[in-house]
Amino acid sequence: MNNTALLSVRNICKQFDEFEVLHSIDLSVKKAEIHAIMGRSGVGKTTLLKILAGLIAADSGTVLYQNIPLENPDEALIPGHEELAYMAQDFRLLKNRSVEENLKDALLAYNDNFAEEQKTLLLKLMRLEPLKDKRIELLSGGEKQRLAIARAMATQPEVLLLDEPFTQLDKSTRQLLMDALKEIRAELATAIIFVTHDVNEAFYLADYIHILEDRQIMQTGTPQQIYQRPGNARVANLIGLFNQIPINEINENRENATLLMETEQYGVWPDKLIMLTGTEEMDYSLKGVVKSVNFMGAFFLLKVETSTGFIFHANQAQFSGKSGDEVAFGINNEDLIVFDS
Repeated sequence: MNNTALLSVRNICKQFDEFEVLHSIDLSVKKAEIHAIMGRSGVGKTTLLKILAGLIAADSGTVLYQNIPLENPDEALIPGHEELAYMAQDFRLLKNRSVEENLKDALLAYNDNFAEEQKTLLLKLMRLEPLKDKRIELLSGGEKQRLAIARAMATQPEVLLLDEPFTQLDKSTRQLLMDALKEIRAELATAIIFVTHDVNEAFYLADYIHILEDRQIMQTGTPQQIYQRPGNARVANLIGLFNQIPINEINENRENATLLMETEQYGVWPDKLIMLTGTEEMDYSLKGVVKSVNFMGAFFLLKVETSTGFIFHANQAQFSGKSGDEVAFGINNEDLIVFDS
């Protein structure tokens, strides 16, 4: 695969009135990659996506497509770029039209053979074939989203930009749409950039995740890199229930365990805590009393309080105990996450 960046931004800054939303943003996407821009609501994810799409101008910095700077949206007759397709949250579908008519409308500028082939392909990829004669007003929210993505893909853009594409969808419909996007990437080699605040969506779909926080991209990495080595506790807390542990709560049980330092901070994911029965040899341990037990389907979520009042959580595949039980958990050296203070 070509290692040249297909779409990139360099040192992007943006503010509204006196409030700076984005500061010194750098991001690079290659052909057929899927990238997630993840962060809390209101941190500037949609603003960054619209800058990438060429719909709003950055205050400074550059957006490049195949290393060529894109035209400033404020100076363009029609904002946007033909190789970058943007799907907004409101879908912008043609009312009083069928699914097929909506796709045909998106392909009016192309010859009949290409338009027919593209329409057939997109109806198949987005699971819309049984719905092609159905009017827009009769579609569900998930069906409308799939059609909106099909319309955005009609002209075979190199990059598809999606703003919260899975919101307000039930779990099965969300899964269907995520799988369809993976098929689009495989079939058409389309690069996809999507905005989300949901870690499950980002982990399932993305090759790379960009954590946007405090106006900047705080960390970039593969889902596995972000999970195994979050850059700081804020990133960890953003992507899941995380135990940030004071050093005085951690017992060092083995001589080969890394010596814990007062100048560092430590953490561990709940699923990495192993309940001890008294015979296991673990590098570190945590002890406490069970405060609550919640069945989560695939596991039991335990809330545990230590003798000092510190609260942590543990995921256990099986648990037959109850609130009030004294418990101890082991931590492997490689599962203890270290942050600089």
